Amino acid sequence: MTRILLTVCVLTLVVPTAALAQSNANLQFRLEADGMPPILFTSCRGIGSASEVIEVREGNSGAVLKTPGRTSYANVVCSRPVAFDSTLFEWRKQVEDGLPGMRKTFTLALLDRNKVMKAWKFARGWPVKWELSELDAAKNEVAIETIEIAHEGLALSP
Repeated sequence: MTRILLTVCVLTLVVPTAALAQSNANLQFRLEADGMPPILFTSCRGIGSASEVIEVREGNSGAVLKTPGRTSYANVVCSRPVAFDSTLFEWRKQVEDGLPGMRKTFTLALLDRNKVMKAWKFARGWPVKWELSELDAAKNEVAIETIEIAHEGLALSP
């Protein structure tokens, strides 16, 4: 009688949620723009672009070719716990007042323990919206400052 021994090994790695949160605790985003001090954020979104699709019929075959049309860029939205400086509010106020110099070339860098992991450069950005989260003295929450920035192009920064 021949016996076959089959061994199955299943390895399950369980990482506590707290450990995952701590591993990202050192990530920040740094915004640098002409004439402004560097500003740190805890979250940013809207880094991207999209192109319209133009469909063109080719000859008598009826085949439809797709070609890229106009490219647009999403607004960048960044948030941070409210700070003592008023740099973001003042930049937004420049737009409201129609002052020159409101459009800025800016760089947004993803930092891990203050080391730049990746950075993007944005052309002619200006804040379309500045917002402070709800202020409620009865709640034990940190107020969040959010800025939304429109721009006219992005590239990876070297």
